[in-house]
Amino acid sequence: MITITDGQTDVIVDDIHEDFFWDDRHYQSMKDTLETFDFTTFADKPFSEHLTKNNRIIIPGEDGELLEFIIQNTRKYRDTNGGLFMDVYTSASYIELRTVKVIRPQTLQGATAKSAAEFAVAGTEWQVGQVDYAGIRTIPIENHTNPYSLLKQIASEFGLELRFHIEHDGNQITGRYVDLIERVGDWKGREVEFGKDLLGIERKEDTSNVVTALIGLGPEQEDGTRLEVFVEDKEALARWGRNGQHIIDVYEPQSADTEMTEERLRELTKNELEKRINSIVEYTADISDLEKVLGLEHEKIRFGDTLRIKDTQFN
Repeated sequence: MITITDGQTDVIVDDIHEDFFWDDRHYQSMKDTLETFDFTTFADKPFSEHLTKNNRIIIPGEDGELLEFIIQNTRKYRDTNGGLFMDVYTSASYIELRTVKVIRPQTLQGATAKSAAEFAVAGTEWQVGQVDYAGIRTIPIENHTNPYSLLKQIASEFGLELRFHIEHDGNQITGRYVDLIERVGDWKGREVEFGKDLLGIERKEDTSNVVTALIGLGPEQEDGTRLEVFVEDKEALARWGRNGQHIIDVYEPQSADTEMTEERLRELTKNELEKRINSIVEYTADISDLEKVLGLEHEKIRFGDTLRIKDTQFN
């Protein structure tokens, strides 16, 4: 079921039963944190008048959590039989955190992930929910930013992942929450393979970002100088180098710490080099959802899960 709420008051104005919408597509990406929900429905039902821009919809997640989206675009049309229909395109409501306020450059000293997130969403309609403890950090805000971008920075600094959800009491929305947790999803031992639930697979390999050495540059110090370190990987050089010459690039850690030590700069540069000594291999797979098949309830898969893809046709 899809629930429609008023875009200004958060009051629930109508529901759309599952028999009255189709071709619904929920897209979610961990890479760029984008999330959309699109569907097709009737354009001449009582609920249709509420499907206008800036009104909102609520859908249930796979495990009962509630997800909120803002209607961005609609398209009405008639078919050859005269039926009136509507395509509805929506984006996750947390994306509006990009435009609710501007956060000026400053530094959050001795911050936990929870205190930093509370600072980010202060004065917005969102509040901090579950937060896994990940120590204390200094968070530099070097440029004017917004709550959404800052939340992403905080998650990166603490090695956590963002999760958004809402709550309502049946009449209107009562809370919007952002969690910062160790990881979205889990490893459940799920393996997919041809002949069972693997329908199709595509493999892409990208070597455009490969290097065998990096020059690391630290932040500019008060006297205008910068620390510089050289880090190399001789095994990568043997694999990728041409005529014994390094493939080399410059790396500047995203940090405003003017007191960064050479040891710290070398560590950060080495970590970056380890990410770039191999080609990036990406698999795209079409997988059957077996969770609703009797006896295969344990085969459920969720966003963020780790799984194994078994295909002996690839090396």
